[in-house]
Amino acid sequence: MLENPQGRAVALCRCYFCRFCSDSLAGRAMNPRVMLVLFLGVGLVGGLLFLRLLVKTPTVVTAPTVALERVFVTTRALQAGDFIHDKGDLREEQRPAAQVPPGAVHSLAAAGGQPGYMGAVLRQPVAAGAVLLSGQLVPVDASDFLVFALSPDKRAVSIKLASGDNVDGFVEPGDKVDVVMRRQANGNIVASGVAQNVRVLAVDRRLVPGKGAAAAGAGKPEASATSQQRDKPMFVTLEVTPQQVADITLATDMGVLSLALRSIRGDDQTPIPHVQVEQPQSPKPDSKPNGATVHVYNGAADTINVQF
Repeated sequence: MLENPQGRAVALCRCYFCRFCSDSLAGRAMNPRVMLVLFLGVGLVGGLLFLRLLVKTPTVVTAPTVALERVFVTTRALQAGDFIHDKGDLREEQRPAAQVPPGAVHSLAAAGGQPGYMGAVLRQPVAAGAVLLSGQLVPVDASDFLVFALSPDKRAVSIKLASGDNVDGFVEPGDKVDVVMRRQANGNIVASGVAQNVRVLAVDRRLVPGKGAAAAGAGKPEASATSQQRDKPMFVTLEVTPQQVADITLATDMGVLSLALRSIRGDDQTPIPHVQVEQPQSPKPDSKPNGATVHVYNGAADTINVQF
């Protein structure tokens, strides 16, 4: 305890701001340095709180998982009767399930109890860029397959191929070919075109491209070189006009028919030229005898010549 000049007892303050306390008791103004420290502290705390309100932790939004389905899209406009094969008419895409139309084809091979569509024929035209639907296709094992494969104004005719045909083993259903006849006429060999740009419907009894014995054994490592060779077809069924039916039937009796494979690109209309060459003549036998002559003497009789 201390006594002030007036004789009053004043308690001794032990705090840091003892001068402030004594000044306050004396009724004097606060120290400016103390006030500055207080204001800076309050301002710093307020600034931190305000900055925390402005800067918020960004919320990470996870995009929902979209289910994708496999579909096949046409790369060009296809017509009714066209075959479905792997020659660039289709491309595979992954699309959201919500954008896939009902009945879309998810696999060309038979799977999950669904029929295979490789080699199938279109029931109706399909625009370029459209998703292929199962209702647009006639599977190859359907009983009415060949009927849908034929164009409305066409016919189906089968021809027997000659041994060693020009495209022996390379013709597949859906290919385009020219039919050429080779025959003999007036001692000459003649070759001429019978039908051009006709479509192959079947090779022997095979309606699907690449499904012969060679294709079946191609993926087996133990398959021999002979089994991996392409099948040599004996008959080919063609889609032709009624006039071409008569031409091919007549040409079959006149000579031997063979096929010329056409490119899948373009529609060349250049006709097959008529070619005639003279058939080589067999050498004529020599009139002179080549054997030895033996003279036989029979006493007084005339000499007899015997030719060997």
